Amino acid sequence: MMGSESKSRRAETNTSDRTAGDPLRLLFVEDDDDFQQVLRIVFSRVTTTHAVEGVFLSNITDAKRVVDSTRVDAIVSDYHLPDGNGVAFLDDARHKAPGSHRVILTGHPDIARTTESFDRSVQRLWDKSLAPKELQHRLEHLLHEMVQPAG
Repeated sequence: MMGSESKSRRAETNTSDRTAGDPLRLLFVEDDDDFQQVLRIVFSRVTTTHAVEGVFLSNITDAKRVVDSTRVDAIVSDYHLPDGNGVAFLDDARHKAPGSHRVILTGHPDIARTTESFDRSVQRLWDKSLAPKELQHRLEHLLHEMVQPAG
């Protein structure tokens, strides 16, 4: 399912500033069809008081096009993708979407991967073995932080 994309609306410009009333836009990059389906289901069950859009892709090439052309508020990316490393993609994306929240997904968390992720400005690492309800909770927490920043 290379390059599959689902979203409710596409922005015409790439702006890092969300204006009042604009939906939060989350980009999910996951090449495993089954796990992408889990993410879609979890995303559809998220409870929030704000409008939220989800874009689901399966490779870095398509994800870069979205980051280059559309405001992205958060990126949740798999670590291993068919065309590269998700951490390197998130590190690059932070320059084009500096205010975005960045999450890496991995099925094999370890100290080296965790260190690499946080050294390269990834803010969270989520284990793919989490139960869907826990993924939903983490996603809801992320959205809450996006709307109510700490400070």
